[in-house]
Amino acid sequence: MAKIIDLGPNTRRGFLSNMYTTFSTVYACYLNGEEFYIDWSDAIDYRAIECVNPFDFCFKQPYFDVKPKDCEISVEYGLPYGSDVNDADREKWNEVLTKFLILKDDIKGEIDKYYNDNFAGKKILCVHKRGSDHGYHEPIKPNSEYFKVIDYEMALHEYDKIFLATDEVMSAIEFKHRYGDKLLCLDIIRTDNATPIFHQGINKFQHTKELLMDVYLLSMGNKMIKSNSSLSIMACYINKDIEYINM
Repeated sequence: MAKIIDLGPNTRRGFLSNMYTTFSTVYACYLNGEEFYIDWSDAIDYRAIECVNPFDFCFKQPYFDVKPKDCEISVEYGLPYGSDVNDADREKWNEVLTKFLILKDDIKGEIDKYYNDNFAGKKILCVHKRGSDHGYHEPIKPNSEYFKVIDYEMALHEYDKIFLATDEVMSAIEFKHRYGDKLLCLDIIRTDNATPIFHQGINKFQHTKELLMDVYLLSMGNKMIKSNSSLSIMACYINKDIEYINM
């Protein structure tokens, strides 16, 4: 029997956190040889008029175009998920994401274009500075701490460019002021406060697309300086071989 991977009612988590828990269950279905449909209809922070199931904003369903009837809800987690990368399981995470995390063609095309225009043929140091509401989980390191690590890596390995993924307005400004033309950074929705961006009445489709562009581009560099967040973790699983420094 096919399975429904359902996040449950009133899920109040970020998009990448939803991905993280969902694909642990996808791996369980994969091991059991079960077809599945991913249903995020109860993820109310990401629902929008144009798409009742937020998973379908950006991804293709692996097996079913519409939700099948009379299916069991899958509650089994096939891979552990925690607050940081589990190096022992990077191969398994990468396998399931490669097989079943299928981007819509238009989003994949935007990522590929940005890579070809800005990354191709260059040595790229990727940096994820998670801010805003992340301070509720652990102290947020100041940008000066990131600068120390970046400056050391730049001097040691002579990277051509730095790609920054951040949800903070001021971090984008401060990194640009310090690194100038060396810095690559998407022009995306950011915040200047500690309220989660997805609680701020933003364009949901635009925000989810931008998150995915950040996570995939982070995974495409030569090395990553990362935060302890679902976005950084997923980038390390999308590219199981990328070397990283954990801030």
